[in-house]
Amino acid sequence: MDYFDEMKLILEIVKDNPNIDFQKLLDISQSYKEISKYIKSGKNKHELIKQLNNASKNLIYEGYINGKVVSTKDETCFIMFNHLTTNGNLYLEKYKDKSFKNKAKKVLKEQGLPKTWNGIIKAIANLIW
Repeated sequence: MDYFDEMKLILEIVKDNPNIDFQKLLDISQSYKEISKYIKSGKNKHELIKQLNNASKNLIYEGYINGKVVSTKDETCFIMFNHLTTNGNLYLEKYKDKSFKNKAKKVLKEQGLPKTWNGIIKAIANLIW
């Protein structure tokens, strides 16, 4: 799964299930085709959890989800999702266009943006706004 698919998955779950925590998001995600396929492939589940955790925090920090990230003493964090913001809803709406992902990748390449979270957010912003 790439960043675009991770974003879509998390945003869809939060849209359909507001006011949940990260553990509930993980529980719900197991019913999604992409996640069950990943799990059945034998790939490292802890890596997937780490990816979804980082993507969740970034979606909150970048304003796609209204939520909270609370660090704990043992250096873990508690993530609470409230609801999608306008940007989160716009992303899901744009993602319905089958060419959206390719357009975003084209923006990354044309603008020389790295295939990192920040680069992808900038490419998406160019397409949404």
